[in-house]
Amino acid sequence: MDVKLSGTKSKAGERALKWALGLVLACAIVAPGVFWTPYLRILSTVLFVGLALIAGRAILAGLLTFKRPSAPPAKPVGVEWPTVSVLVVAYNEAAVLPRTMESMLHVDYPHDRIEFVYVYEKRSTDGTGQVVRSYAERDARFTPIERDSPRGGKAAATNYGLDHCTGEFLLSLDADHSVEPHIVKRAVQRLMADPKIGCVKGRAMGMNAKESFLANLTKVERDAIEKGDIYVRQVVGGFTFFGGGQAFFRRSVFESVGRFDEEILVEDIDFSTKLHEAGWDVVVDPDLRTHEENPAHLKDWWAQRKRWGRGWMQVARRYMPRVLSMPNLTGMQRADLAFTLLYVLMPVLFVAGFPLKLVGALGYDTRTYIPWDGVEAAGWTLFGLTPFIGWLCMWLQDRRDGVKHGLVELPAFLLLQTYLVFQTLVFWDAFLEEYILRKPSVYVKTTKSGSKVPASHVAMADVLAEAVVLTPTSEK
Repeated sequence: MDVKLSGTKSKAGERALKWALGLVLACAIVAPGVFWTPYLRILSTVLFVGLALIAGRAILAGLLTFKRPSAPPAKPVGVEWPTVSVLVVAYNEAAVLPRTMESMLHVDYPHDRIEFVYVYEKRSTDGTGQVVRSYAERDARFTPIERDSPRGGKAAATNYGLDHCTGEFLLSLDADHSVEPHIVKRAVQRLMADPKIGCVKGRAMGMNAKESFLANLTKVERDAIEKGDIYVRQVVGGFTFFGGGQAFFRRSVFESVGRFDEEILVEDIDFSTKLHEAGWDVVVDPDLRTHEENPAHLKDWWAQRKRWGRGWMQVARRYMPRVLSMPNLTGMQRADLAFTLLYVLMPVLFVAGFPLKLVGALGYDTRTYIPWDGVEAAGWTLFGLTPFIGWLCMWLQDRRDGVKHGLVELPAFLLLQTYLVFQTLVFWDAFLEEYILRKPSVYVKTTKSGSKVPASHVAMADVLAEAVVLTPTSEK
């Protein structure tokens, strides 16, 4: 798979052609209604019902996640802590590595039972290798591995790194993630307690809200989703999955289901599905917090979200035909997975709503077939309020649990719905490239500015002063 940086310019002619095609396609979805009016009402009804389901699910999820995660069983007395490998792959990450590698030095785990394996690409041009090697000189637990391969992408680099890891358990971590000191022990305790658990996923929280208004919006969105969507799946026994930013694994799962698929753009979601299909449990624990840098510029954000969108569509195409027949999934997990894979295409339907509104303004009947007065208006109001309700639930939960959110997030909170509507255009772009133009998969690496990196190596308490939680909720 090819790799490019998110700031790489695309050809203006290609962009214009793609969006012209997209506009024609969006209008084509609505066009039959010009000749058969009931079609417009059917389309409006499908759109309304789909959005109502999404809104209702999101609000219910926000309420359900007030349930705290249970504490993992303590390590049995007399049993030694198992060995752990922290695997990080890095390509042009010199701006963020000093912060994140410093956080490794503060991990609360026996020094002789943990190793930090850093696989860095030889093609890096920003001094990534020098940063990794400098930490290896300071602490023998760091193992620098130079990778020289034309095959790009995070999955390929991670698979390469697995051959250099010796631990019984593995923490796969993005290069821009700083870890809180307690998370390794807590995750290992969960894995030790139940041999059916193949993966434990924590909660990634943004830490660069002040870098730009877009970074602030992205932090508000991601903080809420990590708690109100990903964690609630654990609460209700649904389809749990891990994001590639951080996840703990039992080493034997790679012998059971193989390694990461190097041809798919969201190898983490694909691997999560394989784990469930093979009978492994994926556990979500929001008390396992890491702190990441969110995209601060539109090009970086757009490229990242388009990669996610195309990747989810690839997963949907691969697993949707057999989701109902997966033998090791419960009924709830099958239903949740089916809903999730269908949800990927909802933004595409939402884009069709724009020409639908235009046709309505021209006098065509675009009412829904909902028979009860006031339901449609109430539904659209509920949909408009959903992001605010979800974020408020998350904020109340975090306030209860001692997780800090700054006042800088308030303006972003007020514009969250507008931001999410705009984000549907990214999924439309992804849909065009994946299903219409059938463009080759290219892993677009998100460029990080490293705005939070101090001039010199400092303690984690200083680096994460705005975001870090000092006491895990389960230990209060």
